Amino acid sequence: MTQARVSGLGPVPGESSSEAAHVIAGECALAPFVPILPTRGPGADSVGRTAGLLSKVSSEFGIVTVPTGWRLFGSQGKEMIRARSFLSTDLDALEEQFQGFTGPLTMSIVGPVSWAGAVEGARGEKLIRDHGALRDVSIALSRVVAETALDFARRIPGALLTIQIDEPLVMPATDGAIPTASALRTYVALDRQFVASLWDPLFTEAQLHGAGFGINATGGQVALSDPYISLLQAAGVTRFYQIEAAKELGEIIESGTETVWIAPPSASGVHIASDIAARVNALGFVITDFTPGAIIVPSENSSFGDWEQARHAWNRARAAVDLLNDPDRLVSR
Repeated sequence: MTQARVSGLGPVPGESSSEAAHVIAGECALAPFVPILPTRGPGADSVGRTAGLLSKVSSEFGIVTVPTGWRLFGSQGKEMIRARSFLSTDLDALEEQFQGFTGPLTMSIVGPVSWAGAVEGARGEKLIRDHGALRDVSIALSRVVAETALDFARRIPGALLTIQIDEPLVMPATDGAIPTASALRTYVALDRQFVASLWDPLFTEAQLHGAGFGINATGGQVALSDPYISLLQAAGVTRFYQIEAAKELGEIIESGTETVWIAPPSASGVHIASDIAARVNALGFVITDFTPGAIIVPSENSSFGDWEQARHAWNRARAAVDLLNDPDRLVSR
């Protein structure tokens, strides 16, 4: 019987691909993920990695570092070569650790809204101001999703891949809260249905290639409110992150859809498990209705500092998973 599992959101400490893959194999053996090691520098971060993948699809999505962050460059610069090299090394190390693996595996890329909200155009304004640019990024990312699914089918054939689309800027973008370059104004709010239309090509490609699809719009900390959950449901996602709205959580549990729960940095395993169980029970479900699709992950803040801190965070997540998978123990607490 499938039970709750421990995994990660992506970022991990250190600079060694082989060390990261080895730790993931030990800490997240039932639900591994492709690590992101941003301390290696530009190109190893999530935006740079995604740009490396995009620039393989089309050189117009190559980006370079500037004092204010990333800027569209439109050709294959050293940063893009480095980004693809980092990712190739990460994937090789993970493939070596998980030969013969069968089960869920996650790779994250930055979604169209957040990537365009992090990258400047030639004039210094973020690409998010241009609906045409957003559509172009969306179409290119859909090709990245397809190629990623095919790559994993070759590398780890038994893996059930889920593409995690990281969209930490989607809530401020739809609220009109992203500042312009001058910081005196904000960009016009994006319509939620327009945002859903940007995700649709990515979901379609994931579905066509037999991959799961989840949108992590929480920014690692913020629980989603009802309008955003409805937006994700409209996009057809197959994995939800940190859902705390009771009605929607009930529908998700009832459908058997996967849910990812982000463990607070200082919370104990008992606290995490008890909090989740209370939410589930309040909706009239028993915990065994919930655990088959449950994934517990440390917050990015608690898993990124150093390996000792990351292991402590995974230990707390694992303690919560062990309790959720053994309801009798949880009740006795």
